[in-house]
Amino acid sequence: MRIRLLFVCSFNKCRSPTAEALFQHLKGYEAKSAGIYEVSPRKVSRELLAWADLVFVMEDLHKKAILETMPEATYKIRVLRIPDKYYYGNRELIRLLIKKLECHGILIPLFELPGAFLSSMKQDILLRRRVSVRTLLQRVYITLICTTA
Repeated sequence: MRIRLLFVCSFNKCRSPTAEALFQHLKGYEAKSAGIYEVSPRKVSRELLAWADLVFVMEDLHKKAILETMPEATYKIRVLRIPDKYYYGNRELIRLLIKKLECHGILIPLFELPGAFLSSMKQDILLRRRVSVRTLLQRVYITLICTTA
């Protein structure tokens, strides 16, 4: 069974599409992104909210906008508190997403990240986290067990 994740930001241009791209090739997850404003390439809809198992919004204002449309989605929504100051694929944005998603129990196995996020990205994350390779492999193993159960 795949966990369906919906990422929401203001315009669906930078933060939420970056989060969606992180999960593009990860086993056990299916991800989509949307924005709350009309000019968004993909606007949040009742159908998207019904589709998602979990909804990660970047800021409190996104949660408020969603709850005005679909108050019953309150139990699905998690606020990441990532400000609107990053461009698509920004390394610091990726680090923040990984860190904040981990706090919500979503572990991203770094060795399965899409090619665009590889290379020095993994090394930077490992150094910033000060995580040993053994600990990282344990997290990957736990993630695989959780997603296949």
